Amino acid sequence: MTGKLSNAYTINIDSYEEDNLIHHDVIELPSGNLLVATHDPDGTYVEDHMHEIDRETGETVQEIDLKDIFPKEVYEEYDGEYAEKNDWFHQNAIWFDETDNTIVISGRHQDAVMKLSYPDAELKWILAADEGWQDEYKDYLLEPENDVKFPAAQHAMKILPDMDGDEDTVDLLLFDNNHVVTRGDRDISNQYSRAVQYRINEKEKTVSEIWSYGEERGEAFYSEIIGNAQYLPETGNRLITSGYIEPEEDSDEIVSKVVETNDKDDADVIFEITLPNLKKYSGKYVYRAVRMPLYP
Repeated sequence: MTGKLSNAYTINIDSYEEDNLIHHDVIELPSGNLLVATHDPDGTYVEDHMHEIDRETGETVQEIDLKDIFPKEVYEEYDGEYAEKNDWFHQNAIWFDETDNTIVISGRHQDAVMKLSYPDAELKWILAADEGWQDEYKDYLLEPENDVKFPAAQHAMKILPDMDGDEDTVDLLLFDNNHVVTRGDRDISNQYSRAVQYRINEKEKTVSEIWSYGEERGEAFYSEIIGNAQYLPETGNRLITSGYIEPEEDSDEIVSKVVETNDKDDADVIFEITLPNLKKYSGKYVYRAVRMPLYP
């Protein structure tokens, strides 16, 4: 538990002076290669690329520029958060789906989760409110069934094990910060954050909500940035991180909460810990918590 260093990869690019060339997420592909969230160090825009890095050589073997998927006006006319940095997409998560060789990604500043083929990066579906999408994207937007609240400024989406025995559906778990940046329900934005499980019928292009936790706790569980939702396969429970909670208005302090719940409709809290007295904008707060065994 004190850690053992197996390999280290140093990314050096001459004249690049920023500190976020690789940011937010790195995953291991079935090949053993690494797929990382990046951006073009020579470009104008940030946090909108992915690079696949050969595990043995350190060479880039695949690059995806998310601007190739969107019309120019989406990134050229973006005027939301961090627009001055040209951070129009703000990718904060990657998930690889081995069942169909696709990736699922999260774009905080587009309030959207998207599924793409890999490595071709062809769009499969979009989980997002239907506000502000160009006509060519309408066929990719998932149609809500019953009462569905779409995510806003979300983090840490992941595909769950088969939950219903239907080969046409996938279940998706994520942390919905509920902070509208580009699209979503502004009437309830910033009132709470939650972990939520969606069921997506990929054949019918529909989505429904299966489970959520957090709304009932209101602003006491609201995190404008960061957050995580983990599925615990041993129990079926969920480990939720709400990492940037402001306990009092006009205070420099924040707290981070890590909560384990079961998957009941009215979820029971199994475990909860609060890390208090953290400072705003310090970087010293909890982005993601993961349950690990103490011994191998």
